[in-house]
Amino acid sequence: MRQRCKSPISANMDMRDNESHSRFTDTELEIARGTDLPTLLESLGYNITRKGRFHSTTEMDSLRIKNRRTWFRYSENVGGDAITFLEHFQGMTFTDAVRHLLAFNGYAQDTPVLRPRPTPPALPAETRTVRTPACSYRSKTGVCVSAETRHLPSGGRGIH
Repeated sequence: MRQRCKSPISANMDMRDNESHSRFTDTELEIARGTDLPTLLESLGYNITRKGRFHSTTEMDSLRIKNRRTWFRYSENVGGDAITFLEHFQGMTFTDAVRHLLAFNGYAQDTPVLRPRPTPPALPAETRTVRTPACSYRSKTGVCVSAETRHLPSGGRGIH
């Protein structure tokens, strides 16, 4: 039996899903997946009803919530957890759904602390007395200009 190759589109989708999953810790994903669905749906404006061991909504009578954590909609033959519910019925991306569920459960996503960029060291203020490297050397060594004019053959001209 031949195996079908993945199309480039589905391969990109898988890669995007892996990148999305890696943004969250296992604990964060567990919290999001363990969300109480009847409470979540009520907060989204759905009317929750109890049908035997299951919960349902008056808006979607073919939707069943089992064990308060998983759902299945028989008319569409789809189901899953709280994350897939938000993706399917609210049109959220995986990342947005997990963030929404973490906030709904009172948890903030672990985010790295942004540190301000260090400012470059300030340059010294420009001085008008020092114009050339020779002048800078003279001012650091304490050689006065009058001594240069007396002891240099050029009389101090040409050093500036």
